Amino acid sequence: MKKYSCTLRLLLVVVGVVLCHHINVVSAAGNDKDEDDLSRVEFLPGFNGRLPFELFTGYIGVSENEEVQLFYYFIKSESNSKEDPLILWLSGGPGCSSLTAFMYELGPLEFKVEEYNGSLPTLLLAPHSMSKVANVLFLDQPANTGFSYATTPNAARFTDLEACNHVYDFLQKWFTKHPDFKSNPFYVAGDSYAGIVVPIISVLISDGNEVANKSVVINLKGYILGNPVTFPAQKNYSIPFAHRMGLVSSELYKSIAENCKEEFEFEEMDGMKNDLCSQELKVFKQMISGINPEHVLEPVCESQFILLNSGGVKFFNKGTTRSLREKKLNMQWCRGSIEQWLRCRSIIFPSAYTVTTRDSRQYHANLSRRGYASLIFR
Repeated sequence: MKKYSCTLRLLLVVVGVVLCHHINVVSAAGNDKDEDDLSRVEFLPGFNGRLPFELFTGYIGVSENEEVQLFYYFIKSESNSKEDPLILWLSGGPGCSSLTAFMYELGPLEFKVEEYNGSLPTLLLAPHSMSKVANVLFLDQPANTGFSYATTPNAARFTDLEACNHVYDFLQKWFTKHPDFKSNPFYVAGDSYAGIVVPIISVLISDGNEVANKSVVINLKGYILGNPVTFPAQKNYSIPFAHRMGLVSSELYKSIAENCKEEFEFEEMDGMKNDLCSQELKVFKQMISGINPEHVLEPVCESQFILLNSGGVKFFNKGTTRSLREKKLNMQWCRGSIEQWLRCRSIIFPSAYTVTTRDSRQYHANLSRRGYASLIFR
């Protein structure tokens, strides 16, 4: 996660400039152009020339009186956009912007890591972008994530199920505005905490398709999850996994199994009655603290190279750049509930986001019974 935070300022400026350009174009063009023409982004600072793919950004209002404004990035497939699958990507958190996935995971652009020379950091084409074979719709959700926002205090507070319904309403309106994609195979995808919301949203879509008067029938084919949160006790499995991978000794593993009775509840570690179990779990966490939890073959320390050598860090700490950033972002869309763009807005949970669902297994089972495909990867 450290490698993401080191370029947070860079992400802020790049997207801020894009949105300012988009808003200015819409304001100047009026209603004379097609909506896609108004929302298309053709140039990005740091990228040499016109973007060789079709990128669109925009807002869609949901909830009562459209008090929740959800921001999206849409990339048409570089292969065959009329027939290729359409993938909705939701990042985890809750409260993490899908811009992370756009720039670091499956989007068409990536940052060039190089010595800082005083100029804007360079954007490169990502060789393995999902957009090579699919249309990808990145969504900032729930409200107050990334560039999404709520227009009233009440609209900024919701449960996880309400947030999932916001996404479903968003899709209904998005497909209404983009009817050419109604027949494309559709998949809901995400990682981390999205392991809770993606199955819920998929069930909402499936249920909605069975309603006769529903305005849009979505061609749902399945869902995709990476490193998903599924249920609280799944953390228990990290200990036997670490043992099988040779990350902790057999002696420590056997001691934990004996003292904790194979119930390795990390969240309750500090308040456990069994002091021996608590001590063993603390040792375990210390033993794996230098290991990347998302990929055990990639040491955490390697991210320091990116942090120390990223030109973006030095560039965006300059006073002139900070001043430019503040002026560029002084637009109507970022006033009110969004005071500053953050990759992950931790204040969403638990102050504004109420969790009612901690176990998504019933939704997985529901979708499996209905015959939907699923891809779960780690």
